[in-house]
Amino acid sequence: MGGGGADELLGAAARDLQTLEGIDAAPEGGASLAGAIELKARGMLHPDDRIVIFNTGAGWLYRA
Repeated sequence: MGGGGADELLGAAARDLQTLEGIDAAPEGGASLAGAIELKARGMLHPDDRIVIFNTGAGWLYRA
């Protein structure tokens, strides 16, 4: 991650949490998931690893 498109990645990850897991994630929760996805892509997370994703806000607060 890094640079352009970061906001889109966070929003997409927050939407994934909502549609795939039923979690009304805020952008902060999307950032946590996007970071985990990036770590997996870099080979730093493995299938046997357990991680915790924190969603510290409410997604409904960000909708118009």
